[in-house]
Amino acid sequence: MIEARAAGARWWAVGAATVGFTAAAFLVPWHAASAITGLTWAGPHELAGSVGHALVSDWASAVPAPGGQASSALTDPTRFWRWFHIAKALLALAALVSAIALVSRTRRARRAVSTTALRFAWASASVVGGGVAALSAVLVVANVQGSFAPLSSVLSFLSSGGRNPALSDAVTALDASIGSGHPTSTAAAIVRDFAAYHVVVAVLLALVAVLAGVATVRATRARRWGSVVVLAATATIVAVLTAANISTALAPAPALQSFLSGVA
Repeated sequence: MIEARAAGARWWAVGAATVGFTAAAFLVPWHAASAITGLTWAGPHELAGSVGHALVSDWASAVPAPGGQASSALTDPTRFWRWFHIAKALLALAALVSAIALVSRTRRARRAVSTTALRFAWASASVVGGGVAALSAVLVVANVQGSFAPLSSVLSFLSSGGRNPALSDAVTALDASIGSGHPTSTAAAIVRDFAAYHVVVAVLLALVAVLAGVATVRATRARRWGSVVVLAATATIVAVLTAANISTALAPAPALQSFLSGVA
């Protein structure tokens, strides 16, 4: 009886941790980044406006390392956004570990019960845990990417910020400089960061593809055919995404120009 109660307590602890870390991954990072950097924006729209004004300033000043030096107006938004990604990646990783533990426990519990109703209940809990694990894995990859290349990530706010003539002119000039074959130092720095942005996600996705492939082989040996189909499909999709990001990392200018044309 005592062991059963202890097992039940552990199950509830794992479930609560999964829910808590998942919720925290969405609710905490903005406030954590503000607390760590001392920088405060009311929300994404206000940050987007700051990013637009900062890009205009950096382009006019021909800053050689936007987002990475004291004279760059993009330094504060980039620093804030790096810490946002770091906080979110850590919380998503905690949610991922908790969700994997939850799935493992629910699968063992499902095998230990004999009634159909209880089997269905445990199977449902396992599916939910698996969904949370998948979401958390995506968040980890995306936010590790943003942590290593926060400039490209924060520049994505340009597409959601308000339009103004100064920003349109700066973005158009940046686009033209990138396509000229002789980009300015500011444009070259942004292109390098954009390439690094895709290198990071390509490496992470390649790791996920390998893990999914290994899991597929193990599931095949165990004759878990439903898992085989899901894992094989996952490995294939992730491999395609890896190839796409490698391609962009090797030739970042066209993809970056495509993004900028949508902003201007």
